[in-house]
Amino acid sequence: MHKYTVEFRIEGNTLVPSEVTALLGLQPSQVRNLNSDKRKIDESKLLWAYNGFDLTEGPIQEWESLEEGLLFLLVRLMPKKKQIQLEFGNFDMYWWCGHYQQSFDGGPTFSPELFGKLADFGVPLYLDNYFAVPESE
Repeated sequence: MHKYTVEFRIEGNTLVPSEVTALLGLQPSQVRNLNSDKRKIDESKLLWAYNGFDLTEGPIQEWESLEEGLLFLLVRLMPKKKQIQLEFGNFDMYWWCGHYQQSFDGGPTFSPELFGKLADFGVPLYLDNYFAVPESE
């Protein structure tokens, strides 16, 4: 069985996640801010991530199809593409995809239509694979 999570992420050392939220009018699925000591958490980049869901629906949304998850986000973000590129083009931006698998066979498939839309948006795709131990029955 394969499950997927998908987020559009913007990160950088000088990123202010609350400004991303305000400028785009989108609620993030997660943020990484400065902690109270004004040091970065784990000395990593600041992050704003969006999965297309309202926070009341939970921070993690799983998909049976990676393509379906990516298309879901593309529909929501394509109208904001120019604004995203203009305001945040100097930061690292990418599609983050988690692939959770219980076996070592299979995986996602992608249509030419999806590749075209991802190329048009102009940011890289990062696929992170995880082996998920099946839950005992």
